[in-house]
Amino acid sequence: MMRGKNSTIVKFILLGFSEFPKFTIALFSIFLGIYLMTLSWNVCLITLIKLDTHLHTPMYFFLSNLSFLDICYVSTITPRMLLDFFRKHKSISFVECTMQYFFFSSLGLAECCLLAAMAYDRYAAICNPLLYTAIMSPALCVQMVAGCCISGFFGSFIQLCALLQLHFCGSNVINHFFCDLPQLLTLSCSDTFFFKVMDPVLTVIFGLTSVLVIMVSYGYIIVTILKITSAEGRSKAFNTCASHLTTVTLFFGSGLRGSKMMTGGRNSTAITKFILVGFSDFPKIKLVLFVVFLGIYLSTVVWNLGLIILIRIDPYLHTPMYFFLSNLSFLDFWYISSTTPKMLSGFFRKHKSISFVGCTMQYFFFSSLGLAECCLLAAMAYDRYAAICNPLLYTAIMSPSLCVQLVVGAYITGLFGSLIQLCAILQLRFCGPNVINHFFCDLPQLLVLSCSETFPLQVLKFVIAVIFGVASVLIILISYSYIVGTIMKISSVDGRAKAFNTCASHLAAVTLFFGSGLFVYMRPSSGGSQGYDKMASIFYTVVIPMLNPLIYSLRNKDIKDALRRYKKSNSLLFLSSQLLFFLLELQILSQRKRTKHKANDPSQLPHLKQCNDCFV
Repeated sequence: MMRGKNSTIVKFILLGFSEFPKFTIALFSIFLGIYLMTLSWNVCLITLIKLDTHLHTPMYFFLSNLSFLDICYVSTITPRMLLDFFRKHKSISFVECTMQYFFFSSLGLAECCLLAAMAYDRYAAICNPLLYTAIMSPALCVQMVAGCCISGFFGSFIQLCALLQLHFCGSNVINHFFCDLPQLLTLSCSDTFFFKVMDPVLTVIFGLTSVLVIMVSYGYIIVTILKITSAEGRSKAFNTCASHLTTVTLFFGSGLRGSKMMTGGRNSTAITKFILVGFSDFPKIKLVLFVVFLGIYLSTVVWNLGLIILIRIDPYLHTPMYFFLSNLSFLDFWYISSTTPKMLSGFFRKHKSISFVGCTMQYFFFSSLGLAECCLLAAMAYDRYAAICNPLLYTAIMSPSLCVQLVVGAYITGLFGSLIQLCAILQLRFCGPNVINHFFCDLPQLLVLSCSETFPLQVLKFVIAVIFGVASVLIILISYSYIVGTIMKISSVDGRAKAFNTCASHLAAVTLFFGSGLFVYMRPSSGGSQGYDKMASIFYTVVIPMLNPLIYSLRNKDIKDALRRYKKSNSLLFLSSQLLFFLLELQILSQRKRTKHKANDPSQLPHLKQCNDCFV
């Protein structure tokens, strides 16, 4: 684009820190000191790594390149910022402004990729120490660094080409100390829709993909570290990753903040708070609802934590099935805790408001846990398939490492899917009503209130529902089709009943969870259906987490035996499991009464032994 043709503005005014004239000298001294220290420390580190042959390893090769990127990164903006402290005319040409952003963005995107490469290096060093030098060969290290730089340059070049198409015809004052994209979009007279699409795409490609690589790498690293028997060995392994984890947290944490600032810079939300209606339309039964939901919440916490503790301390329950069950209880505990405490506090609050940040974070955690539970239920179906269809190879197939990988994978994919939605929600604009007719911040209700075009997010919601919901259901259906085929081949009735009973609890949990979830998320958002959404949401956010430990325990002989073993102990397990044990005893007594009644009927005698075996 030629500036004279597409833009009447050829210069911008960088305000910098001109609103603090009394602190000009102090700010200049501080930033100059930081800049000089950054240069000296990074240059010294690069020189030291270059000269010392003991540091000629992949880890320090990546570290020297990170220092080089940091020198260039800080040098793209700081020298000009320092000069502007004492310049009367703080102008920058259009070409200089775009070039400054181009280099700044290139280096930032390259650093994203390099941090992911460094995480992979740590994974290779800790998880495959004997093959480390073979995996992280000098050629691979150079290719990874070169790929990071080229990817960053290419991603920034796309932004530059789009930036050169913008038209600037109004104000030319940039309230910043360098030319950043959010400020340029605020000043533009052109349609910035392309940037609204391109920004989340680049965020996913560079930011979320890099975070996913880092999280997967550290998932394997944590599993490996936990297998180390000595405390000194675990500490040493963790210390090799601590510095990288700190850098990753600082870099990506500030980057997410910048992404939010980009949304705010375009006036993406005029509303900073939402009003959660909750159950205020039932004022006469407010106290009853509070007591009911409080009871459900406390029961859910006690039962799930009790089940986790029981599985943890009982060696007879250290099997893949109960490992997955303990993780399901862990998810259910946090799942209900992401929404219910806020809902309970709203019953007696006059102002039932929630901030925009609090609303998005509540949905982020709620969605992450829900998507993770989808994947975990699919993993549990595969576990049942392996147990019933391949009983002789079960322990070999469902090895401890595979079980941990399946659980970690479920957590990471849930977090990744929710992060994508979070980035899309932060692009929405809310300028009208701020009343959410729900008891928590759910996506359908936010889409109803948004003033922005929600079609892309509607498509994203449907795609994620297909990827997580439908794909998980498909895995479950395929697993159970093999299970049913295997059960039908069992000749004895007792054998078929026993095999089916090991799956009945899981099938019940799957039906309840996916049935209510698909009802809400697999249909378009509309204001008229919010009452039905609220009732369905109560079921899958409050009721199901309470039912899951009961579903998996009431007909489970192993859980009953474990409870009896620890019934008379003084541990916390006994205190946290009394309600569950009480329900189990009621069911056993009821069944025995029915059995005793049937004993008088001669036609029931052949079934008597089978019934006792199932429930005792």
